Amino acid sequence: MSDEGKKLQTLLTVPSQAEAKLIVAALADYGIKARSSEASADGSPSPAPVQVAVAGDDAEQAVGAIQDMRSTHQEIDWSHVDVGPAGGRFA
Repeated sequence: MSDEGKKLQTLLTVPSQAEAKLIVAALADYGIKARSSEASADGSPSPAPVQVAVAGDDAEQAVGAIQDMRSTHQEIDWSHVDVGPAGGRFA
């Protein structure tokens, strides 16, 4: 089943593309498909901060995964990660 057409919900915001890519990859390890705001409409890299989004029906599971990752993914500077609406609602 394709994820095309599913409404995305911002999960969190990070200061860089590098951190966004780490989080997207880590969420994939949990079986959660996520996307980062990698480029603007004209194709140029988006300026920081970068949003990481998941399908709305995956938001609760993604928040749990993020909470777990805080202790296992030390390469991410969690003090700069802003947990967005999904995190605030489900955390």
